[in-house]
This record gives sequence, structure tokens and C-alpha cells, in this order.
Amino acid sequence: MENNKPEVYLPDERVLPVQEVLYREIPQLTEWRTDFVTMRFEPPWYGVLPEGALGVSMKGILQFALISDFPPTRVIQRAAGLRHSTRATLYEDAWEEAEKELSNGHYVNGSVGDPLEKIFRGLMAKHKWEVTRLSTIMN
Repeated sequence: MENNKPEVYLPDERVLPVQEVLYREIPQLTEWRTDFVTMRFEPPWYGVLPEGALGVSMKGILQFALISDFPPTRVIQRAAGLRHSTRATLYEDAWEEAEKELSNGHYVNGSVGDPLEKIFRGLMAKHKWEVTRLSTIMN
């Protein structure tokens, strides 16, 4: 059985400030034409759960992703539209709780305490390693 099609979860006004910070810090993200994406899937969800196991969830599932040209140095792959994504999967209610803590002032807004920035920073470290590694394999 297939998962429902994803819908965009967070608006650009929430994602773009984090994207801009990481673009400034990691110039390769601009070079790789990296997109910052947030998606929501209606239950039931069939796939890798936030705990890492394959299964089914009756809760709303979110995925945050970094998607870049793959590999960035190969013009042929870029022309073919090949891209690589690194994703973080979490339950929607866990995200809502983190956002509520942010809005209640438990995090310093605009700092690394922002849950969205924390997720994308973690993804960025893994994504950067994956894209660099894949580029060396392809060459």
C-alpha cells in the first residue's frame, strides 16, 4: 500500500530564514542548489518510522528534507535532473510540542535553540557528507 502524497507543511516564512543562515555558513548548499523542504503525510504512514524501524503509524508524519543536485559536479546528472535527498522523519505531535516550547520562550528565537534550525543543521551535516561521498564515487 502506498503512502498518501505529501503536502507542504511549513510556510516559506518559517523555512527561508533558516535556509538563509545555513546558505551563508555552508556555501556548497548554494552551489548544489539545495532546497529545504518540509512535508506532511496523512495517516496511515507506511515506511521508516521516527524510531528508525519499518512500520505503520496512525499518527501524522512529517519529513524535513535537504534536496541537492546529484552529484553537484557532474553536468550530465544535473541536466538529467538527478537529485539527492537527506530526510528526517518525525511525528507531527512531537514537532507541535517543540514549536509550542519555542513560542512560549523556552528557546531563544533565532538561535540554535530553534527546533527547525536544529533539524536542518543535523540534516545538513549528514547531507554534506553524503553528497561529497557520492561525488567522489561517481568521478
